[in-house]
Amino acid sequence: MAQQPDLLIMELPTAHTAPSSNVMHSSNSIDSASTPSIPQQHQHSSSSSKPTKASRWITLAKLKAFIVDNFMLLSFSLAAAAAMAWPLPGKVVASWSVADVRVIQVLNNFLVFLISGLILKSDDFRALLRHWMALVYGLVAILAVTPCFGFIILRIPFQPAEFGTGLTLFCIVPTTLGVGVALTAAAKGNQALALLLTVVTNLLGIVTVPYELRLVLSTGGGGTVSVDPANLVIKLVFTVLVPTVIGKLARELSRHVTNFVTKFKLQLSLFSTLNLACIVWQTLSGARDTLLQQAFASVLLIVVASSLLQCMAHGMNCTRSDSCFVEQKLVS
Repeated sequence: MAQQPDLLIMELPTAHTAPSSNVMHSSNSIDSASTPSIPQQHQHSSSSSKPTKASRWITLAKLKAFIVDNFMLLSFSLAAAAAMAWPLPGKVVASWSVADVRVIQVLNNFLVFLISGLILKSDDFRALLRHWMALVYGLVAILAVTPCFGFIILRIPFQPAEFGTGLTLFCIVPTTLGVGVALTAAAKGNQALALLLTVVTNLLGIVTVPYELRLVLSTGGGGTVSVDPANLVIKLVFTVLVPTVIGKLARELSRHVTNFVTKFKLQLSLFSTLNLACIVWQTLSGARDTLLQQAFASVLLIVVASSLLQCMAHGMNCTRSDSCFVEQKLVS
């Protein structure tokens, strides 16, 4: 009998445990029911952070695409700005020469056409047979039509007169060795056609340029410009043909090279553009002091005339179909 109170005492907590837990459970349910907005606000804040991160990735992707699409313009602008702000490094690099050959500029051109040979496919050259009209048009436009613009340019009163002579020379000479192919690649054009036009017009230009220069400059009194055909042929061989053949043979003979080029085609194209920007940087660095000595109106006039010349070339190309215009981009 003396142990019964103890049993009762021991059973009392057990008897009250269930009701207390029910009360706590009911109180928790009441609290959760009375404050339903707390978990919703937390869920809303976590869900709202996801679109923000996604939008940042989208912005970065758009920025990357913009830089890649406009890499040539951006790199050329940066090269020009660097040359005008601090020309000494560009002058030093351009002064590295061997037998009157600017080593770095020749190396830049060599790398441009080496990459062109690596990227070009054999199917691209076979496709030229279907675009023979574009090839003929390009040859006529580069070697016969655009030189006639020089007669108009020499009528413009440039100060100094060398501005007019230089722009006339630009119209008469064939396609630039490196920029023509690079511009065609940037415009998603036919690089095989661009390369063929570059090589053929420069080879034919050995014959046409001296006579066209003499004819055009004699009518406008622009002065005398000397052209050394032998040096031009050597330059073409070592800066155009040799690197292109090396790149093409490496692509055709080595599967590893083909896989590498396929995987890093974009990076190779950007590196090729950087080499062209390096040439612009060196050239402008050397001409910076002479350019700043000229009056602002004279510089503005040559810039406007060059822009109008570009528009005329584009307008001439637009007379043909859009597909041919893209392929003949380098003509302008």
